[in-house]
Amino acid sequence: MRHSPGESIWLYGIHDAGGEQLMLESGKTGWIVCSEVVGHDPGDFSGRCFLGYRLHKLGVICRLSNGRYPLGTIPARQHHEDFARRCANFVSASPGCNIWIIGNEPNCAAERPRVKSGARLKPAGRLWSAFTATARSLVKPRVFQAATEAGQEEVKATNSPQATVGADEADPRESPARFSSLRSETEGRSAGSDMAQGEVLTPALYARCYALCRSAIRSLPGHRDDQVLVAAVAPWNDQTRYAGNEWGDWVVYLRDVLALLGAAGCDGFALHCHTHQADPRLIESEATMGTPFSGRHLEFRAYRDFLAEVPQDMRHLPAYITEADPSVAWPERNTGWVRAAYDEIAAWNRSPGAQTIRCLALYRWDGSDRWRIRDKRGALNDFRLALGGDHRWRFPLAEMWRRKDRAVPLTSLPLHAMPGNGDDSDKAGGEIRPFSLLELVDGRPVTADGRIWRAVREFGTGDELRQGWVTQYGERGEILLARLAGRGANAGDEAGPPIQPGDSARTLDWVRMRLTPGYVGKPAEDVVADIAPGVLLSATGGPQAVDGLRWWLLRPLSGPESDYVGWMAEFSPDGLRLLARDDGPRQPEKPRFRTGDAAETLAYVRLRISPGYVDKPDDDVIADIWPGTPVTIVRGPETADELAWWEVQAKTGTGEDVRGWMAEASPEGNPLLGVRTIAAPPVFATGDLAVVGAVPVRVRREPGYVNKADGDVLGEFYARATLVVQGGPKRRDDLLWWRVGGIIAAGGEVRGWVAQTTPGGVLLLGLPVPLPGTEIPNPKTGAYLGMPFADHYGVGQLWGENPAFYRRFGYDGVPLLGHNGIDFLTPLGTPLLATDAGAALTAGYEPGGLGHFVLLAHSWGESIYAHMDRIEVTPGQTLRRGQRLGVSGNSGGSTGPHLHFAIRIHPYERADGYGGYSDPLPYLNPDGVIVPEYILDEELRIVRTEEEGAFVRLEPSPMIDEQPGLVRP
Repeated sequence: MRHSPGESIWLYGIHDAGGEQLMLESGKTGWIVCSEVVGHDPGDFSGRCFLGYRLHKLGVICRLSNGRYPLGTIPARQHHEDFARRCANFVSASPGCNIWIIGNEPNCAAERPRVKSGARLKPAGRLWSAFTATARSLVKPRVFQAATEAGQEEVKATNSPQATVGADEADPRESPARFSSLRSETEGRSAGSDMAQGEVLTPALYARCYALCRSAIRSLPGHRDDQVLVAAVAPWNDQTRYAGNEWGDWVVYLRDVLALLGAAGCDGFALHCHTHQADPRLIESEATMGTPFSGRHLEFRAYRDFLAEVPQDMRHLPAYITEADPSVAWPERNTGWVRAAYDEIAAWNRSPGAQTIRCLALYRWDGSDRWRIRDKRGALNDFRLALGGDHRWRFPLAEMWRRKDRAVPLTSLPLHAMPGNGDDSDKAGGEIRPFSLLELVDGRPVTADGRIWRAVREFGTGDELRQGWVTQYGERGEILLARLAGRGANAGDEAGPPIQPGDSARTLDWVRMRLTPGYVGKPAEDVVADIAPGVLLSATGGPQAVDGLRWWLLRPLSGPESDYVGWMAEFSPDGLRLLARDDGPRQPEKPRFRTGDAAETLAYVRLRISPGYVDKPDDDVIADIWPGTPVTIVRGPETADELAWWEVQAKTGTGEDVRGWMAEASPEGNPLLGVRTIAAPPVFATGDLAVVGAVPVRVRREPGYVNKADGDVLGEFYARATLVVQGGPKRRDDLLWWRVGGIIAAGGEVRGWVAQTTPGGVLLLGLPVPLPGTEIPNPKTGAYLGMPFADHYGVGQLWGENPAFYRRFGYDGVPLLGHNGIDFLTPLGTPLLATDAGAALTAGYEPGGLGHFVLLAHSWGESIYAHMDRIEVTPGQTLRRGQRLGVSGNSGGSTGPHLHFAIRIHPYERADGYGGYSDPLPYLNPDGVIVPEYILDEELRIVRTEEEGAFVRLEPSPMIDEQPGLVRP
């Protein structure tokens, strides 16, 4: 599920993973700021999973950089398009995050692209911290050590406002340019060179790169509303000078970037805040610098200098402080610096008209330099005390909503003729009832009397709709007006006025009914039923605003669902109307098909001589048509027995041409006919994996099906079975046949011939469907899941084996149809690896069953690793692809050392006979799997060597019997 930008209402944050535990222990869902070096290779599709943070409702901000010194935080201008594409690739492969920073401190010389790797640098002011954090692994140790020593001496001389000024020293209140000049001369360079070997990142150059990245990211499916932030500008750094900013003023730099982008081209920006000493009094210091930077704050309140120069039409944008620390290092003792910093920003947010700062992230949790906080007990205690406070960012808030966005009042609100607290509600039409559906007249907020006001009108049709102003927040910052997900302008609006309490409603599409309102992070058992289009319901409760949607408690008035009652959303997250008020006779719906349309059956469908199914004689049935059968619409629809019927031309499974009537949907509302998608059957090579389609398929001794003896049929491969192609194709009886090997529905292995399609055109043998949002599997590009181990190990039990053994075990009361995983013959102690980036959903122990197991969540679904000897991850932990999970073992009900591995693919159904799991074999690289010899022809088997263990066939491992309260992973 999509992670909403700005989900955390708290200011608390840590730069880098690890510090989140302190926030979670306090019950505060704060922020994690992550830094990723992604490069600019447009062919790189790697990413990072942030879902573990989302599980704990932590806000996530990810900073994307081209590289560290000397590669540049963004690349040279000729690579900007590639960098934008690479950023988009990373975002697409990184679920759980929707806030992205493009680059870091672009006004710093050390962050410029193409700086020579051998350069000896001593950066100015705050540049020193950025340089030391990135250069250690890239600069020769001797050079780095010399630069570090020089820099530490420089901090002592320049970072104290009380420093004695001598002939070779300077007051930090004077121009940083003087420091830059002194250092340049020390390094044997001219004072004006200023690292000229790098491409100077002027505001125009940075803004160009940012705009390309923002466009690429927000064009991705599911990322339209992501926040793409402007990089933090380094305070007190004057190294980037250009026409109009000859002194290199850092504040002017940010102002120029924002002015170039404009309000419509920017989603917000990051800030860096520091003090020159670990003295909490410097947080509120009003000390300023000297000429030519008179008036610029010398300490923490430099953030106010930046905010003061934000263009007026961009003051609704969010700001995030993503680095905050004392420049000298985190102190060992508790000085109160952390609490003072959070108090400062919380007070700023309460100031009338202040631009909201949503996060203050301490820099940083881990690292090899002095800014590592994780082992500084005093600073950590300071942070714990700060977490006990009430530092929020929600008030005041002035997000730029859009015209025609929908919103609901969470309480009764007076409707004002003008923004402000004047008593003019009667002029606008009285009060708005709680949860009334409103539409934004203008997306821009207005501040009046220290409150945020929105122009709204009642949503619906007619001349009596009221319009006026309501306040978004109460006096204590509580939310009074909530914006709903999606846009207002869509085809669903034609369905009429919104539902009101007590109304009858009718479903306009398939709508999921739930036990409780909301859809984010819900367990599978929260789903009551999926209600078909056209069902009449009674609103018995609600509405409630949850997860950005408006929910109603509804009961169907007739049909098989009349015993159900549950919560349903009035609109989808994309803004499409799902429920409409029912005011009487329904308008005729537009037919789904037209004469001559190509359609296909979505399930087994009964073809009849005439429309209708009630009280029909047996000879009214012409044939039962298989799922996936192509049909041509002849005429219709006609209504019979409350169903829509179409006359179609089709073929039976044996290839016989037939013509008759079939229903568009079943009496339960399940669709039976869909639009035909035409695709050429795939061509296989020996060794390829093929997947059986939606219907089982017979396997024969020889190709062909006409006039064959009964003994020619060897068995039947079940739907979704994975088969190894071992020969073919051969054409017999007008069909294409392939020789395959696999596990049949009866449970044993079979090798024989399978037709690729039925005579009626139903695809029986095809390619695996790619994992959602990925191209996995793709043999041409080599896109597969990673192997769950580094070496090669055989398979001791395939998917679907031993159905007689496993049917005594069930998921949610449904017996298993066979083994629901792959058992790899991993020796004891084999390191196990995450097959894709994700987060640990569960890490537990099931005695007599899975033993030690880990269940991972991925952007496309889930993966499970069972019978482990030792687990080395914790629930909620984020993992990269290939990261170690633990070691394999023989725990639980295991019948021998092995790894039980399986995947779930979104969306899945736990009650499908496999617990929602799918065979992972088609998604793994074939080169990494030793296929069992018992499904291979003799010529394809691996010659046995000393690796006899690779061909052991395991006895099936038992599971725990289902019992009340047991929830299987």
